[in-house]
Amino acid sequence: MNILVPVKQVPDTGMNLRLSKGEVDERSLKWVLSPYDEFALEEALKLKKQLKGHVFVITLGPARAKEVLLTALALGADEAFHLLVEKPLQDPLTTAQLLKEKISEISKFSLIFCGKLSTDFNNFSVPQMLAALLKIPFVTNVSKLLYQEAQFILTREADK
Repeated sequence: MNILVPVKQVPDTGMNLRLSKGEVDERSLKWVLSPYDEFALEEALKLKKQLKGHVFVITLGPARAKEVLLTALALGADEAFHLLVEKPLQDPLTTAQLLKEKISEISKFSLIFCGKLSTDFNNFSVPQMLAALLKIPFVTNVSKLLYQEAQFILTREADK
């Protein structure tokens, strides 16, 4: 089973920001793997062990974003892809479209695990847009995943 996990490099939320000319001085930032993407990766890696599958990671960003791919590989991902984009993308549709194009080139995936949201812009729409562009079903807010007897059992958070 091939599992894909899109990951994003974000500023460490524990950092103090420095401003320069009214904007955040990016040189003062420490960049890390988005915590929610790391949770998605951890779940994918658990399933990889159970099903003897492969986990692929993909990121979209500037050259420095390579670091999150190295982190993901160190955690156990099998292969990594980097879509080099020098300017930060804040438009979720453009992000989803670029990811879809590359994912379509790479391979077939049985599952795509995405983090809940990005901690930099609190964006929560790329996973749904990506699923729609790929024409695949999706489930959001999964808090528990079990695989037994050749089927997935998902527990999902929902408002009452």
